[in-house]
Amino acid sequence: MEGWVNVDHNAEYKPDKVVDLSKYPFPFPANSAEEIYCGHLIEHIPDITKFLLELYRIAKNGCIIHIRYPVFTSRSAYADPTHVHYLSHVSLQYYEDVHLDQPEKIFPSNLRLKKVSKEAKCFFLKVKNERLLNILEHLRIPLQEVYIKFMVVK
Repeated sequence: MEGWVNVDHNAEYKPDKVVDLSKYPFPFPANSAEEIYCGHLIEHIPDITKFLLELYRIAKNGCIIHIRYPVFTSRSAYADPTHVHYLSHVSLQYYEDVHLDQPEKIFPSNLRLKKVSKEAKCFFLKVKNERLLNILEHLRIPLQEVYIKFMVVK
């Protein structure tokens, strides 16, 4: 992506930096990122909590973290044998707005993420309403992909 520091574990993709994002800490200074984009990455990461904590470490206050991943009901979720997680539209709900008003109860550690937006692709539609997403899931209507934006709160 133009204007970004592109990271991949595979040098064949010609990233700006070759980094194994399942190893910590990442080779970036704390409070250095203004915006982070993770496209079809999180499903490859063994420990999602550690990964998000590390993104939080390198993010500046107010940083937007974009996370896009295939949903377990899509064919692409199973097409890649390197996926270690099969996620739904609620898989990252655990991290959304975790006790922002009660910092002493924050878990895990000091991770503070405020959900800015969430949408899921269902066939050719983009669904942003959480209640409708839950209904679609209940009716077993397959979603293809989820896109969540978090804002870092420090």
